[in-house]
Amino acid sequence: MTTKIIRCPCGTVVRARDEDSLVTQAQKHARDVHAMELTREQVLAMASPE
Repeated sequence: MTTKIIRCPCGTVVRARDEDSLVTQAQKHARDVHAMELTREQVLAMASPE
């Protein structure tokens, strides 16, 4: 399984080995830090292999 990563413009890096964890972490970051709600599809569209 490949680790996926998202680099937020604010400097936060979210990485996980599975999509469910990546989505959960990215959604929490977006909600807590940016007051944004992201869909699973939006999160996965931002992800790239590490």
